[in-house]
Amino acid sequence: MSFDSDEEPPVRRRSRLWSVAVVFLLVAAGVALWVWLRADPYFINRPDMKASKALLDTARNRPLTDEEFEQALALLTTPTKAAQLAAIATVQADVARVPARRERAIAALERCQEGAPPEIARAAAQAVARLKEPPPPAPAP
Repeated sequence: MSFDSDEEPPVRRRSRLWSVAVVFLLVAAGVALWVWLRADPYFINRPDMKASKALLDTARNRPLTDEEFEQALALLTTPTKAAQLAAIATVQADVARVPARRERAIAALERCQEGAPPEIARAAAQAVARLKEPPPPAPAP
């Protein structure tokens, strides 16, 4: 009974295939978990996301009340990134309609940048830069 040096015993080959399959499944499960945690498909159902979306829709249609504006400023510090971005857009839309709120909005957006994730800090910085620009001249009649 002699074994060829080129031939691998069937048991060893099967165990190697199973090892590769297990490693592949573990890597695939890790990638799936990472994508799930990154994407979070249920973020739209969170209360802060619903509130920020409702405020954004309201700010696009009419000026916000003082209470709604304060709620939008409070949403700038929510843990949901999408809700924060919607709150930034809401504040910008409302300041465009009610320029008297510009200073409070700038102060809140500058506070929002501190310790925020890079995407939020960048969006807040861009909003502050836009709000600090002088308003465009009124069109001539």
